[in-house]
Amino acid sequence: MLDEEFVGFACAQSYRSFCYSSAQGEMTELYVEEKARRLGFASSLIALLEVKTYVSRCQKYKGANE
Repeated sequence: MLDEEFVGFACAQSYRSFCYSSAQGEMTELYVEEKARRLGFASSLIALLEVKTYVSRCQKYKGANE
């Protein structure tokens, strides 16, 4: 939030595939409004998704760097 206003969102999913022995996590969407960019919001959202997918027992996470 910036000035009591939501400025972005991120979505992720966890899934099982016959290609992998454990659950996988994948970031599917990330958006931060222009006025809030370069302030660390995207990095914070990505970090939160990584934690949440790990807690969901995902052994691998496909995020912004892949």
